[in-house]
Amino acid sequence: SRGAFTGNVALAPGTRLLSDGPVQRLQTANAGLVTLPFSGASPDLSSLPTINGTITLANDSTVSGFNINPLAANDGVAGPAVGILTNALVDGNVIRGGNRGVGLDDVGGDVVVRNNIISGSAASGISLGVQTSTGANLDVSGNTITSPGQNGIELLVNTLAGAGSSVRAAVTGNTIGAAGNNGIAIQNDAAS
Repeated sequence: SRGAFTGNVALAPGTRLLSDGPVQRLQTANAGLVTLPFSGASPDLSSLPTINGTITLANDSTVSGFNINPLAANDGVAGPAVGILTNALVDGNVIRGGNRGVGLDDVGGDVVVRNNIISGSAASGISLGVQTSTGANLDVSGNTITSPGQNGIELLVNTLAGAGSSVRAAVTGNTIGAAGNNGIAIQNDAAS
C-alpha cells in the first residue's frame, strides 16, 4: 500500500476523488476523453493509497482507486445522512471490513458501483436503496464480494414507504462468495 490517511472523508458536490492506481479517464470539454497522467500505477488494485475511515459521497461525486478500511460499525462508502444522493460513481476500490462495503440508503439519477473488491463486511457488501426519489438507474457490475455477513448485493426499493419509484437496475458480472444470507437480494415493498 502507498500512503495512508486516517479519518473520515466527506466529499463536496461534484468532487472526484481519484488515486493514480487504476487508469483514470475524464471527459473534457475541449479534448474529449483524456487519460490522466500517471494513472494506471496499479491497475490490478494491489497497491492503492489507503483511507482508514468512511468516504461520504455527495451529489455528482466519484471515488476511485483506494483501499478503504472503515471502523466496525461504519460503511466504507456512504451517502449523505439526510436526503437523496444523485449521480454517483464508486469504481475500482478495495474495501475491507466495516458494516457495509458500500451503503447508499437513498439514491436517484445514475448510480454506478463497479469493479470494487469488498470483503468481510458485517452486513451487506453493497446496499443501494431507492426510497424517496422518483427513480434511479443503477449499475452494479464487475464487483468481487467475499464473506459479507448478510447479502452480497441488496437493492431496496420503497421499503420505507416512500413514493413510488421507477428503477432500472443492471446487476451483471459480479462474483459473490460465502454470503451470510443471499448472494443478491432485491426487495420492493410499494408500487414501483
